[in-house]
Amino acid sequence: FKQKTAYEIMPSLVGSEMCIRDSDSLRPGSALGVQLARGDVNATAIGTLTWIQGDTVLAFGHPMFSSGNTALPMTGAYIYDVLPSVYRSFKIGAATGPTGVILQDRLPAIAGVMGREPDMLPVAVEVGGKEFWFEVVRHPSIGPSLVLYGLASVVAAAEKSSGESTVQLEGILFLRSTGPDTLKVHDLFSGLSAPLQAARSIGRLLSVVMENPFRKVRVDSASFRIRVEEKIRMAWIEGVRVDRQVVRPGDDLRIEVFLRRHLEGWDTLALDLKLPESLRGDRVVLRVGDAAHVEHWERERAPGRFVPTDLHQLLQRLGESKPNDRVYVELVVPGEGLTVSGLELPRLPPSALSVLKPGRQTAAFQPVREAVLLELGKPIGAVVQGAHTVRLRVERR
Repeated sequence: FKQKTAYEIMPSLVGSEMCIRDSDSLRPGSALGVQLARGDVNATAIGTLTWIQGDTVLAFGHPMFSSGNTALPMTGAYIYDVLPSVYRSFKIGAATGPTGVILQDRLPAIAGVMGREPDMLPVAVEVGGKEFWFEVVRHPSIGPSLVLYGLASVVAAAEKSSGESTVQLEGILFLRSTGPDTLKVHDLFSGLSAPLQAARSIGRLLSVVMENPFRKVRVDSASFRIRVEEKIRMAWIEGVRVDRQVVRPGDDLRIEVFLRRHLEGWDTLALDLKLPESLRGDRVVLRVGDAAHVEHWERERAPGRFVPTDLHQLLQRLGESKPNDRVYVELVVPGEGLTVSGLELPRLPPSALSVLKPGRQTAAFQPVREAVLLELGKPIGAVVQGAHTVRLRVERR
């Protein structure tokens, strides 16, 4: 597994962590570790302790990430061997046990204090009935990448990392003092790199939460359940048929969605829609598509909804993310509206629009071009791709 980050990291396979607490044996020249992840997933950077006085240490003689004030777990380390290389020599070693916390990461060195316990983010993962547990540093820019790496690693250990597969992911993030105190995840991924796709989705989600611009969010813990099936489950929307093109308010509309499933031939998904009595105008648009298309349509329809103005709105939008395993149906009509500070006010009358709409468009006021009368998602047990649009004519009763 290779993850590109802003930091230059050379991973190497080593023995498991040696559970020895050896702060008393640390001295200048000793191996010192900065442990980014520990447990069933272990990631430790190992360097040399330069200076020690009392419980204060300096090490490495160069920065780790050059992140200034920090809080990274400090460990002792055991060096098994040194691999010489003209390109770059490196040590093969393992962490021996916690010794304290690195508090400064500057150009000349890293500095820490012995005896303190680091604050870590615990992650529990169940993969196909096998349970794993690990902790990563509680760092907004490094932590999400380490969770990504950890999830991909445990799936590779329990199942596989590449080739044909379908991954069902369920998870929950436990948040502190954020309004909603949990953020749930449910999605399906399929293809030749489905485990990595699933892990990346969690890495992106954690990055958005932990690096949000509104206020600091503490993710107390995270828990995930992952199921891997060694086959591709994908379906493409190849066409849509309706039983009529002229509709009336309150009518029942029959929709047939033609699906082409991977290696399984054609399938037809039949849906019955009850058109709302409030249907107005002479035209209505029926959209059938996957999760990505629905988000694209929504961004075009009401761009202001995707510019949250506070943490509560951000978490609400993240919680509304649509899973990949559904065929989505939307019924849309023309209609002017506004989003005001991220909140949608659809289908406003002209008098209200004239009062609320400013002379010049601002970030707080964004136009809404259409109104969604009806929306549903039908799970089909496969990752859906594709989209189609049907235009219907509305006839008054």
